Amino acid sequence: MRIGKPLEHLQAAIQTLDVSDPFLRLTALGRQLGYAAYLFNDMLVWLHTARVRPFTGQTIAKINQRAARFWFLGIACSLASGAYKQVGLRSRIERLERRGAVEKDGEGKGELRVALQ
Repeated sequence: MRIGKPLEHLQAAIQTLDVSDPFLRLTALGRQLGYAAYLFNDMLVWLHTARVRPFTGQTIAKINQRAARFWFLGIACSLASGAYKQVGLRSRIERLERRGAVEKDGEGKGELRVALQ
């Protein structure tokens, strides 16, 4: 299972190419590729630890550092995506509240519920 996990993230990266918003597409692609590269490097660490493919001390240190950097890339892209979505939702909620649509009609309440989910 651990060995095939990077492939799942690569498949998910391909699926992100259908996202219409360019920023969300870029962050989702960065997140999936970052996680895939992290898991690949983690797999190399596991192979070293299990003594299936031993590496030198300097090489395993580089692999660990590279894995940490890819993990950080995935987390950073995820945080950027979440912040971008939050700003979009906040502006949508404020626009609905300015229109007064929330109190006046049921449609505005439904839209607000969808925006908050």
